[in-house]
Amino acid sequence: MKKIAFLATVATSILLATSAAAFQTKTTKGQTTSPTKGTVQMPGDNGKLLTTYQLGAKGSELHFTLESAAFATRFPTPEDMLVAGANERLLVLTFTVQNPLNQEMKLGSSSFQFSEVSPEDENFEFRGYLLNALTKKHMDQSLKPAQKVKCSVVIPIHAAGVVPKLIVQRGSGKVLRYDLTGKVGKTTCIFAENGLDFKDETQALGLNTPADAGFFEFSLRDMAFTTEAIKGYKPSPGEKYLVVTAAFKNMMLKPAQIGFQYFTPTLAEGSGKVISWNRDLLSETSDDSLYQDIAPGYTVLGRYYFRVPENVGQLSLKLTHVPSNRTVNYNVAPRVK
Repeated sequence: MKKIAFLATVATSILLATSAAAFQTKTTKGQTTSPTKGTVQMPGDNGKLLTTYQLGAKGSELHFTLESAAFATRFPTPEDMLVAGANERLLVLTFTVQNPLNQEMKLGSSSFQFSEVSPEDENFEFRGYLLNALTKKHMDQSLKPAQKVKCSVVIPIHAAGVVPKLIVQRGSGKVLRYDLTGKVGKTTCIFAENGLDFKDETQALGLNTPADAGFFEFSLRDMAFTTEAIKGYKPSPGEKYLVVTAAFKNMMLKPAQIGFQYFTPTLAEGSGKVISWNRDLLSETSDDSLYQDIAPGYTVLGRYYFRVPENVGQLSLKLTHVPSNRTVNYNVAPRVK
């Protein structure tokens, strides 16, 4: 996975060994490795949802059943900060694993290999933790004979387009290839109006409309002109301040840090001229710079401010989430404070 803030996608070419041989029954020291009743052999290496397959070399097999796939902008867990970065969306896979052997088998992040292949034949490999689908915690355990567990993995992939090929493999054994076109669940991210394809900018939003990027759900709470002093200074003659108040809600299961460096406001006049930003984010109730951790589920308000001409006309505002480079456009008329 990527560093704590964001997942990094790794686009490399991979060579996966395949075998045309069908599954066979083998007995070693009284141990039977034939498929458990109810499973099927891989039909031409093409995987199907909700169908159980036996993967792995003889004597180390595990049964794998892909239950669902979904797109997401984030996947909160108690131990990780899993979010989509620039030009990314997350592919979340949920599946069950069962031990068909009469001995314990280890299950962890290296038990299976996952690789998604884009329509442009770019490879996106899974390099993160295997997660318990219920607790979302890292999974590294032994499976007792016949024990079945539900797992999840999160793979950062290309931001738009279908998922024509998902490759699942255990060791150097036979592989499964899933065509997930039209089978991936939608996300509610505002950057994906159709729930599937992520874009870099939103349409113009109004006040209190939530948008999500990175660790946060954020919204514009207020835009107001004022001539009051900020940080001890009143506006110069012929100028006034525009104060932009935004709310940041931590959507993760761990504390998330907020500060001026995570979101960049861009204010422009109707002519397109950009008004310089002072690169500061103030707290809601004081002129102190806002730089703090936000507890999971909590919301903090911050204020951006600009010096604008006293007779300024139409203004447009954008708020860009720096790590993902995604921008929210706002269509709000400032009020007079």
